[in-house]
Amino acid sequence: MVHQARIAEIVTFLEEAKRSVSTGKYDFVPRRKNLQALAQIGLRSKT
Repeated sequence: MVHQARIAEIVTFLEEAKRSVSTGKYDFVPRRKNLQALAQIGLRSKT
């Protein structure tokens, strides 16, 4: 069975990920492949 995440679950995950990166618990490595994938779904960095 395939589990599809609900929007609320995705938002919760992204909020937790952002908080973890902001506090230095994790690092986001801006690799070209990652940035291209994010751009394809409409997400861009704030630079």
